[in-house]
Amino acid sequence: MSTIKERIRNARPTTRTVPVWLGADLDLVDEYEAAVAALEEARKPGDSLAGNGSPAAAEQRVTELRAELDKFRVDFRLRGLDDLRYAQLLRDHPARVDEATGKTVEADEAGWNRDTFPAALVRLAVVDPDLDDEDWTALLGDENTLGVLTSRQLDQLATVAFQLTRQTVDIPF
Repeated sequence: MSTIKERIRNARPTTRTVPVWLGADLDLVDEYEAAVAALEEARKPGDSLAGNGSPAAAEQRVTELRAELDKFRVDFRLRGLDDLRYAQLLRDHPARVDEATGKTVEADEAGWNRDTFPAALVRLAVVDPDLDDEDWTALLGDENTLGVLTSRQLDQLATVAFQLTRQTVDIPF
């Protein structure tokens, strides 16, 4: 049996991989979804001797379209922040206060600046791929560059990073 020192020394921060499709052609996504529906239909038992068509041809089409879509896929590996880094992130991105009322801005009621915190959290949490400042600008954008990550994709990454940072791991028995 290992000692507590060994367990602590061998422990690693929690991680999770999140697939994101960057700049995928939405017409191609629609075509893929239609092909998946056609495959499901082809796999159903037919009402006649002819059946509902060939599942093999439908499977081939789904495979081809998926390969096309996967060219847009980037897997982001995120790691939870330790308490020291998370506390600093909160200090760096405090909730805004409405000067007129003295109350926290509604969007920031979670305790942090809704406009700046998610992107900063994601930047700290992503451990793979290895991204430099130029990559982050291309992903998130700035005043001169339109980012390729959609708002929803950023929210998805930030949610996972937040969960990795703030949630405990419970393993049911």
